[in-house]
Amino acid sequence: ALNLADFGAAKNDTASVFPRLRLYALTSLGENEKAVEASKTLFATIGSNKPNFLDYQFLGSALNGLGKNAEAIDAFNQAYNVAPERHEILTKIAASYSLMKDFDSAVSTMDKFFSIVGAEAETFDNYSTVGDIYMAKARALEETDTIAMQTAVEAAFEAYDKAIAKKPNSFLGYYNKGVAQYAFHNPEGALVSFGKAAEIIEASGVNKPYLKAAYSYMGNCHKKLGDVETGKEYQAKADAIQ
Repeated sequence: ALNLADFGAAKNDTASVFPRLRLYALTSLGENEKAVEASKTLFATIGSNKPNFLDYQFLGSALNGLGKNAEAIDAFNQAYNVAPERHEILTKIAASYSLMKDFDSAVSTMDKFFSIVGAEAETFDNYSTVGDIYMAKARALEETDTIAMQTAVEAAFEAYDKAIAKKPNSFLGYYNKGVAQYAFHNPEGALVSFGKAAEIIEASGVNKPYLKAAYSYMGNCHKKLGDVETGKEYQAKADAIQ
């Protein structure tokens, strides 16, 4: 797609289709600085037409990739203004607030999303996003407010449990919960979560990097619980995965 965009732009540098394709391709490749430059070219060549929803969404993602989260929120809000029926953009706005460590705004934005969309919003991905926000909040509070931190941890676990309930055959829900449990000193719970994630991955035969990480976590959990030999066995299983 990027090659096509560059070829087309060389032939016709006034057509908006090529910088648009370039913006989308570069953002997808993680070439965020170049993507933002492509957006400037797109908006300069777009003429009387307005940027569309995806133009702003891809720009917002590129800006987040550069750490320009406030500008990303502006871009996502522009996308929402262009297509006010596309409420899913609120999840990206929430994630941007979380990156800014404005966790209250992140949570309230997700609450707004769930309130507007209703039952259709209750998905694995959306509950996982809520869990991730609360986990980021807990990490930020770990050294300053242990009571608020614990409240955030419990909210994260609740969100991850809701995600798991929506997709119980997905390893990722268990894996995410395991990471959260391990980070906040619950090796017993983490061992159960990583064990379930590993079981699902083993049955599928794919996602080996996650299996390697799960085994490594399980090894560390056993060591924290005083079972050093079993910990070494799981670490050996992790090391055996290429």
